[in-house]
Amino acid sequence: MGGSLNGWVYSPKSTKESSISLIAPNINYPSKGSWLFPFPNRLANGVYSFDGQKFHFPLNDQGRPNALHGFLPECSFEIVESTDSKISVQYAYLGDKAFYPFPFTFKVEYLIVDQGVDVNIVICNDGETSMPAALGWHPYFSTEGLDTCSLEIGILEHIQVNELGVPSGEIQTTKDYSGPRSLANRVLDDCFRVQNDEDRVIVLYLNDRISIEVHQSEDFSHIQLYTPDRKSIAIEPMTSGINSLQTGDYKVLSPGETWQLYCGLKIKEY
Repeated sequence: MGGSLNGWVYSPKSTKESSISLIAPNINYPSKGSWLFPFPNRLANGVYSFDGQKFHFPLNDQGRPNALHGFLPECSFEIVESTDSKISVQYAYLGDKAFYPFPFTFKVEYLIVDQGVDVNIVICNDGETSMPAALGWHPYFSTEGLDTCSLEIGILEHIQVNELGVPSGEIQTTKDYSGPRSLANRVLDDCFRVQNDEDRVIVLYLNDRISIEVHQSEDFSHIQLYTPDRKSIAIEPMTSGINSLQTGDYKVLSPGETWQLYCGLKIKEY
């Protein structure tokens, strides 16, 4: 569902370690590995306005009055192409939901490359009117335990939220992750805005031997970090912050317009 990348198993080259699951197929969390569209993260009260009309998404945020992650995680994609090194999937939406009446085609290509995965995303507005669009990805990375992991990103703007998980209006610049920062005893459900191009690479050090790099193209302006337990972490590239369909932090696609984005994963051994 949701065009998910459900598993990624890697066999280290420079060590005698056995294969390790970097994205485990048995992590049973909502939106695991899915593409989040037409908005990532939360939409307060599920309400937004566009082009003079008001729309209401269903509320699904675990008891809080928000809509969460759009509706693409619930959609079944079809396989367009599958080879030993590539798989392409797509979903064609007819615009038949009252809360998002904008037809589109969403295509994802996963390409296996040396020590990693390149991901190409193409979104096309198939309708006769403009449509609002914001995107996120929700992969969960498996670890031996977060207490042995560290994370490095760069200088970020930390979006502060209220008790409902939506922005409070306060933003704090943080250098917490400008160098490798231990994840021991850290619980995260935090949104950050990227300040510099070099900070579009997030490095998760699984231990002193292996790291995962998460790359994202310039359209991905935000990152959500989420630790649901001590065995996994979600590192979520997002093209917008929280509550984007209300704040106007989204891309407007004209009829027939195509939006192309890129992100990727890479393993490094030490």
